[in-house]
Amino acid sequence: MFNLDHTEELLIDSEDLTSCFNLFSLPRCWTQFTAFGKAVDSSTFGHPPGELMYPAISVIPMGWLSSVSLTQAIVRHLVFDLSGVPKATEVRKTADFPAGSNVSVIYLDSF
Repeated sequence: MFNLDHTEELLIDSEDLTSCFNLFSLPRCWTQFTAFGKAVDSSTFGHPPGELMYPAISVIPMGWLSSVSLTQAIVRHLVFDLSGVPKATEVRKTADFPAGSNVSVIYLDSF
């Protein structure tokens, strides 16, 4: 709950990153951690037949233990590092409430 002075204004903005786990691709070196356990014939993927391949997910797997943390780190990088929102404005439960009148709340798929 916020208590605003009559001269203050509360601004709220949100951008829903629908299906956010599927928006961001993982580095190619991570495929060894997201590969399925069953090999399939390479012709499945348009390669010449006769070679076995292990399909792998190239996006963040939903349900993976680190999925939320990884996606949260990506969104924080977009908001703070690339968009220039000051990190000191972030409201986090692991830190004191930010000083000043500007605050930011980052939650997985919205800002």
